[in-house]
Amino acid sequence: MNDYNEEYFYLKEAGINYPMLEYDSDGGDSMEIFDETVLDLSEPRIVCFARPIPRTPQLADYHFLSDHAPVISERIKNVLETFPLKNIQFLPTIIRDREGREHTGFYIIHAINLLACMDKEKSEWKPSKYEEGWADKIDKLVLDNTLLDKIPLEERLVFAAKENNLHVLYHRSVINKILDIEPTGLTIYRLSKWDSSIPFMEEYMERLTNDEE
Repeated sequence: MNDYNEEYFYLKEAGINYPMLEYDSDGGDSMEIFDETVLDLSEPRIVCFARPIPRTPQLADYHFLSDHAPVISERIKNVLETFPLKNIQFLPTIIRDREGREHTGFYIIHAINLLACMDKEKSEWKPSKYEEGWADKIDKLVLDNTLLDKIPLEERLVFAAKENNLHVLYHRSVINKILDIEPTGLTIYRLSKWDSSIPFMEEYMERLTNDEE
């Protein structure tokens, strides 16, 4: 049986000059990204720089908006769309900078591919007060290999943990394609080694290459 904790990764923001984002006052419903249903794609969302704003803010391929709903560039979207992703939406997004200029070609990832995946014995988590078996918080996610073994790969290339949908995971095949374009503004973490003290994408680029040999 595969150890899927070695095959899945988190995407996280990186770089001091890449601002975090938030919905602007006229940008739409900021709570919609927490919905677990299909959202309307007809109108673009408008986001702006969130405080603290870097001294010299730069736009990148990846910006933090929420742990589970980052803002990505069209470059990353094009890569993701080469895969048959299940229940992943790309919400058209305009980034408004601090001078009020509007930048198009960005998207919020809305992952509604929810899969029960957590090994509840090995994970570190706080049970929900309202839904039995679900988690208000997961400090360390350990995947249940038996559960994922039953799901075809094409249905779990990118998915959110049903137990807590703030945890969105990307399969190594997807990560490799993203790294091919040398994206800015992000780093990646292997799930089995998730630790905020391991910051650099380059380390994982080398590991992934070595794993393929």
